[in-house]
Amino acid sequence: METKTKLCSHCKEEINSLATKCPKCQGDLKSFMHKPIGCGSVIVIVLIIIIFSSIFSSDNKPKTETTNIAPVDTISKEKAQKELKDFMETAKQAKIISSYEFSDTENVVYVDSMWYAQKVDFKKDIIAKIGLLKKVLTGYTHFEARDSYSNEKVAEITAFSQSVEIYK
Repeated sequence: METKTKLCSHCKEEINSLATKCPKCQGDLKSFMHKPIGCGSVIVIVLIIIIFSSIFSSDNKPKTETTNIAPVDTISKEKAQKELKDFMETAKQAKIISSYEFSDTENVVYVDSMWYAQKVDFKKDIIAKIGLLKKVLTGYTHFEARDSYSNEKVAEITAFSQSVEIYK
């Protein structure tokens, strides 16, 4: 039986292809994907990419302008309610939003830990998308985004100018 060989990624010496440690330089030859942390990290990153690509597919691309937020085309309240529910559920799974309340007395979205890891343009897109759907449902876009732990205001669509403001 013939033994297959490979080059050590550290010292470039020829060694047995089944070796996990180089006998010459003692370098670790396990690939990144064979380590539990490395494989887990790749899986988490892929899942996040899949979730966000579904949120921001070309059909659902939120408007990024910061003034005069208005729906581009008219959709039914039923469709807007379903889309808002689906959007919020996906954002909850991604740990960006923890909950929301739109009623006669409350107009607030509570953000979760991953909110702070996002870029400002991404946050504006999320707030604008929610504002568009909220306008179809209630007739107006104004709401605040607050930290779900400290209740600190982190973003809003202003009541008068309808602009998207990101504070944190």
